[in-house]
Amino acid sequence: MTNSSSSDTKPARPLLTRIPFIEARFPDPNYTSSKLVDRFNSFWSAIREAKVGPKPEARELPEDGLINMEEIDEWMDQVSMPYSVTQRIKRRAARLAEAHKQRSPMTHLQDGDLRRLELVRGGVDLVRIRSEHEADEIASKVHEEFPWMAPATDVLWNAMRLSVRNGEPGFRLSPLLLDGPPGIGKSTWARHLAKLIGTEEVAIDASGEGAGFGIIGLQRGWGSALPGRPLALILQEMIGNPLVIIDEVEKAGSTSNSKGQTFSLTTSLLPLLEKTTARGWNCPYFRVPFDMSWISWVLTSNNAFLLPPPFRSRCTEIEVRNLTVKELQTFVLREQLRRGLSDDVTAGIIGALERSAKFRIRPSLRTAMWRDIAVEC
Repeated sequence: MTNSSSSDTKPARPLLTRIPFIEARFPDPNYTSSKLVDRFNSFWSAIREAKVGPKPEARELPEDGLINMEEIDEWMDQVSMPYSVTQRIKRRAARLAEAHKQRSPMTHLQDGDLRRLELVRGGVDLVRIRSEHEADEIASKVHEEFPWMAPATDVLWNAMRLSVRNGEPGFRLSPLLLDGPPGIGKSTWARHLAKLIGTEEVAIDASGEGAGFGIIGLQRGWGSALPGRPLALILQEMIGNPLVIIDEVEKAGSTSNSKGQTFSLTTSLLPLLEKTTARGWNCPYFRVPFDMSWISWVLTSNNAFLLPPPFRSRCTEIEVRNLTVKELQTFVLREQLRRGLSDDVTAGIIGALERSAKFRIRPSLRTAMWRDIAVEC
């Protein structure tokens, strides 16, 4: 499920590119027991007819004008399959179908899960940036909305232009860690980016996802076994390069199972943040490899120093500053146009922000948005 408001509709997706997504050999649909029986029956009948001869043509007899049904019946008796042969064929077809099924690495999947993966058997689509001009336009729109996020927007802009120059089939943003105070629009920046690019997005609160299971999934044997939300989004939307936002990643806890094994979100994410390992990432739930290397990861934190060094080394870390009162007021004025707020309401919000600054209370984007929504309600 994506986290976009009903009023913010994504633009039409440009020039989608299809890529392989699942690295597994599916059972051949022509190797089911019933289809093998049909093939064997047709083969046996062809051999029998070649030995007996072609079916007699229906014709009128000269004596009384009757059809020569006796010849036709005799031919049918000669080519009809005996019951013993029918049973032998069924048994052989069942053994061959089962042997073929066992050779497939997907025999452990239930029928519902197998049908779900059949949808991506032919691959998934990638959303791409069509030109450097389009990259410039997207970066300009992002900067106009979030000028205080300029360092992150610069990284985004360069990544989009490089994607076009390299002729990549889709756009992906290398893992980005936005570190800064709460309520300054880090996640909002990422969601706005996904909307402008035209891709899917999902936001996950790291503090509420036990051991990262909501991200990587949970293997069978657990009561709440499910695939992770990024993979579920790809399977649902058939888009292989969504944007995944993980909020307050440094607050993620860890979980231990009955065997004493400890699982943490940051450790679980490591293979997904590296392109080489993400390209053949093995899902704990489906237990087959998927190409997750096209996901764009945007991680937010309030204190990046709490994160382990191996995790931080895999991300482009950007320190994001707090907003000025003027930037908050500009944001409120833009929201006035979007939401149709009256001049009195807008003036009241701007006045409240000014009074907060006078009392050295630093207002945040979250505060401005909350007041905005509260007035609407």
